[in-house]
Amino acid sequence: MKIKTAYYILAGIVFLFAIMALFLVSWMGKLNNNMISDTTSSTTTGTPKTYHSDKYGIEFEYPENVRIDEGQNMHNSSLDIGEISYYSGVNTDPKGFGIRIATTTVQDVSNLEFDYQKGVSKDNPEIQSIKITNGTTPVIESSEIITVAGKQALKEVISDGNTLHPSESTWVHIINNGKLYSLYSGISHGYDGTPYAATPQDEATVQQYLNLFLSTVKFF
Repeated sequence: MKIKTAYYILAGIVFLFAIMALFLVSWMGKLNNNMISDTTSSTTTGTPKTYHSDKYGIEFEYPENVRIDEGQNMHNSSLDIGEISYYSGVNTDPKGFGIRIATTTVQDVSNLEFDYQKGVSKDNPEIQSIKITNGTTPVIESSEIITVAGKQALKEVISDGNTLHPSESTWVHIINNGKLYSLYSGISHGYDGTPYAATPQDEATVQQYLNLFLSTVKFF
């Protein structure tokens, strides 16, 4: 009798521990899901908007919480068609993202040589007249050919060579109908000369901009 009683007591204890373990696993799962949800909501941008331009021959989706600015390329070259940039509404926003559009004589993007110090393709005949405003020498950290919208694209990761406030950017070059589309994305660690430490959220946001553009862009 005593043995049976001890057996029942032991079985009850085991059952109780099993219930507690299941509760603990369930609680931890909900906690983890909440953490993932919080992280996702901090970098997602809701329902994307669609940008379409017959002038530039391009269409793509962009986050609803940014504004699109159009303007002349910063170098004002006669061969430059224009520039499309994302603007968050904050002048000191360190995140940089945009598309530069220029005419080009290069037909195969694998033959493209881009001068990252001057921000223009080397086949531009006016490249020699562009003054260098940044004394650092950009370095190509990696280079590969990828496919974007059914076209070959040159993707290169660039470090700016600035030892004081180093920055890294990703460029994706695509050629369509005699136009060179140069997509740039990155974070400046020295915006307007002010040191800035990029946060993981900044980096995740820029990566999200890049992924959304590359997965939705169309050329015509």
